[in-house]
Amino acid sequence: MKRTALIIWSVVFLLGLGIAAYRFDDAGVVPVATRRMSVNHLLEAADLEGPRSSTFVGRYLRMNVLQGEIVTPEDVSPTPLLYTDASPWFAISTSAIAVREGTIDVKSKGQICSHAESIAPAEVVALFCPTTKDARPCIALVSLAAADTDKLSKQLTKETDPRSTLLFKVSCK
Repeated sequence: MKRTALIIWSVVFLLGLGIAAYRFDDAGVVPVATRRMSVNHLLEAADLEGPRSSTFVGRYLRMNVLQGEIVTPEDVSPTPLLYTDASPWFAISTSAIAVREGTIDVKSKGQICSHAESIAPAEVVALFCPTTKDARPCIALVSLAAADTDKLSKQLTKETDPRSTLLFKVSCK
């Protein structure tokens, strides 16, 4: 009886060691987050470190990730996850440099600006950026208070090309 229990315990112990060795061996092959990031964050090369991290660039996180956590293919999506909200959303250009530097990210609060004038306060819901670093801007999908939609709508009807003057910024100054 004792011998059978010892054999079963030994098999379970060795099986556990095998699983642990497999998990630790795989840890050097998967990308690891270099910083804390929230759901819908658009991944850049500097956000992950590891041999396969470049395959995740330009994809969106499907969950919140802490620094040092492993990121798997199931944790990312080619498109952001959009929720339904009572607030109206608008697509406004924003600086790709500010997005890459982390100044503007999902859940960033800021202003919709026309030159130095603030049109309305807004919050970023999702970002759409080119994967290549060039002069093209990112598009910020922003949530806006219902009371501010009239003001923004009036501004949009005045503009011949709204992309040229309307921008989402942290501050209009």
